[in-house]
This record gives sequence, structure tokens and C-alpha cells, in this order.
Amino acid sequence: MKCQGCGYNINIEDKFCPHCGRPNDFALEHNESMEKFEEEFRSTKEEVVTNSKRFNSYTGKITIIALLALLICLSFIGQYFSYEIRDNINERNATKKAKEYIPILDEYQENRDIDGFVHFIAENGLQYVHRGQFEKYYYAYNLSTAYLRMEEYIIQLRGFDYYQYNYYTKPEIITNICSQIKTIKNYLDRGTYTWNDDITTGVQGEYMDYVRELTEDTLATYFDLTDEEAASIWELSDAKLGIMLEEKYIDE
Repeated sequence: MKCQGCGYNINIEDKFCPHCGRPNDFALEHNESMEKFEEEFRSTKEEVVTNSKRFNSYTGKITIIALLALLICLSFIGQYFSYEIRDNINERNATKKAKEYIPILDEYQENRDIDGFVHFIAENGLQYVHRGQFEKYYYAYNLSTAYLRMEEYIIQLRGFDYYQYNYYTKPEIITNICSQIKTIKNYLDRGTYTWNDDITTGVQGEYMDYVRELTEDTLATYFDLTDEEAASIWELSDAKLGIMLEEKYIDE
């Protein structure tokens, strides 16, 4: 199945996406349901062993619980394959329109139009296409969405005292900013180590370098970082990065 945040392949049992860190709601629901039914199954089985007079009644209960557990498993399997079907359909449609889409995507990247690039990909379902000639745009899309989310959280933080209602506290917003920076770093690193040279060369490579520089410039502007501090964000741990941003924000 795919992560609902970044579209990366994950297992149904994974509690978090290993690439963007987003919680996997399906895994949480799946694990909770299975634990519940396993507990009921064990409890019922013990009762059957200790009370043979009610064997038929408990056997029926065990059967019902087992069937319910089976139905839950089948439902998750169905969801998994529904994602696969969706991805295959999107990939086929993208391949048919590659000659139309690719020049447009390249133009967005050449113009450094992050919003336009993200909107076009989402509008045409290309965020789920991560193979073949669209692989490089998959990396750039997730890199770009992480930057835009980071920017949104910074806006929330800057306007925190002016909003009547805030969903997150200030420390939580800073944590969210750090999470998006980590996602940006992950996609920059995966682009560096991929076998597909198209991701790190030409227009695509220049676009990824631009997002990296823009991330540093944005943080330097809104958190009053020096050039050295902004450049160091890629090497800091999540905890140290959060502390630095929080101290810079408080010191304003």
C-alpha cells in the first residue's frame, strides 16, 4: 500500500511511513482490531477447555470471532489491492499523456514554480506514479510538498498570536517544521543515491538544488539564522534542530 502523505510503498503493518514519518492509520486500526480479537479468542478458548458443558456455545462464539477476524484481514487486503489498482491506472494514463505532461512539468521546474508544479501533478494524479519516465517527478513532488508544508507551519507560527483558535501549540508547530525538513532531507538524499541519474542532473537536479537553497533561505529569514546555521540544518538531529529553531523564535 502507499503512504497517504508521500505515496511511498509501505507495509500494512508499518505504524509510520519510513520515509516521511506520517502515521499509518490503517496499521493502527488493523493492529488494534487484531489484538482485540486475539484476546477474545484466547479468553473464549480457555473457557471452552475448563467448561466442557458449554462446548457447543463457546465453539460457536470462537467461530464467529474467527470469521470476524478473517473479514477484517480481507478488508485490509482489499484496501491494499485497491491502491495497487489505482496506481496502475494512473501510471497507464500518465504514460499515454507523457508527451503532453513532461514539457509542462519541465517548464514548471525551469521557472522554479513550486506551487504550479505541485498543483499540476496532484490535478493529474501523477503523485502516485513513481516508475519509468515519471520517477524523477515523483521525487521532486514529494520534496516540493514537504517544503510547502514547512512553509505553512511557519506561517502558522508567525501568526500564532493573531489567530483566535490554534490547532497546535507553538512547540508542536516547531516539531512539525522539523518533520518537514527531515522529509526534504530524505528526498534529497534518495535523489543522490538513486541509480536514476535523471533525478540529480539537468533541469531536475537544478530544481532540487533550488528547493534545498530555498529551504535554507526561508528558515534563515523567519528564524533569523546565520548562513552557517541555515546550512547546518541538514546535519542536525531532529532534537537539536528543534532546540535551535525554538531558541531563535523565543529570542525574537
